[in-house]
Amino acid sequence: PSMNASPGEKASFTLIDGGGEAFIQTGEKLKCANVARSFENEDTCIYSTSRTACSPTRDLGEVILEMNETTVTAFYEHGDKYAYAIKGLVMENLDQHACVDTKSRWEVQPNTICSTPTQVATNTSVALANAFASSTDPNALLKDINTVAGCDPADVTVDKLGMEIQVGEDCYTHVHRDHKNVYDFS
Repeated sequence: PSMNASPGEKASFTLIDGGGEAFIQTGEKLKCANVARSFENEDTCIYSTSRTACSPTRDLGEVILEMNETTVTAFYEHGDKYAYAIKGLVMENLDQHACVDTKSRWEVQPNTICSTPTQVATNTSVALANAFASSTDPNALLKDINTVAGCDPADVTVDKLGMEIQVGEDCYTHVHRDHKNVYDFS
């Protein structure tokens, strides 16, 4: 429904159990759609006594889904939700640097020579290459790596946020840690 719809109109779109039945029917692949009561939803928030009701505060853990045409279509068909991947987030703070942050994300261009590789010290280059090699992230085009040990302190500067590194035949570009995360903006 539109944000300008009347409360009654919005309520007609409410899942009485917050998506609990869909959670069960899909073998826990779809998650709860409930949210906590707030000033934004107080007119349409409904207390559910359904045995399948789910909670917005229950920790469901992390689920890895391959976002392809099938899963995006399922999001829409089962939950009437549009899924969007986020791009263009800016890194501005030194605590977002790949050698400082606890997790960094890298966009990988396989079999590609970096057009403007960032000049870094050898030990930073080796530390990053080792982190890429030991990453357990199954995504071949977007790698999340944990804290990088062994970077040269001279390379930990704001101007090296978004650095581009050549590792073997692949070009790695440091991107915002939420780059291409998928969100529901319905």
